[in-house]
Amino acid sequence: MTSYKQIACVLSLMAIAACGKGKKDEGGGGKLDEASKFFLESVQKDLDAVKQALAKGEDPRYKCAGAGAYAEELTKKKIAEAETVVKELTKVCGYDVPLAALEGATKKAEEARKAKPDADPLSECYSAEHDLAVDELKKGGHEGDDKVKTLATRWDAACPPKK
Repeated sequence: MTSYKQIACVLSLMAIAACGKGKKDEGGGGKLDEASKFFLESVQKDLDAVKQALAKGEDPRYKCAGAGAYAEELTKKKIAEAETVVKELTKVCGYDVPLAALEGATKKAEEARKAKPDADPLSECYSAEHDLAVDELKKGGHEGDDKVKTLATRWDAACPPKK
């Protein structure tokens, strides 16, 4: 059975991939018509909602997925006014969101290890949330990031390598 988090992760990955598609904006050219204006406003609104959710410790991956679809349209149309918000969306949804998921999974594993130091296996160490966040960060080229490496070290301390 597919879980909510797995569906959210898949949609998030699709949104991140969508943000990276399209040709690079060579200085714009696309007009900000009514549809593009709607897309831009929607992306900005969803980006704000993603940031608020992150600040509250909530999972904003569905908002990333929705905003990613609009961002893709803006990128296709080469709307110069949208470039900054699309870049920020890509950064937030491609780095900040999976980093927060990775941190959450790591904290759960650490707390479980502290509560059950001799448990083997520890169920929290078999975390789809962790694995998907790591995959998203790798796809974004962030595996060498200091925060990611620190979380990987903490994860490995709580969860020895699987046999």
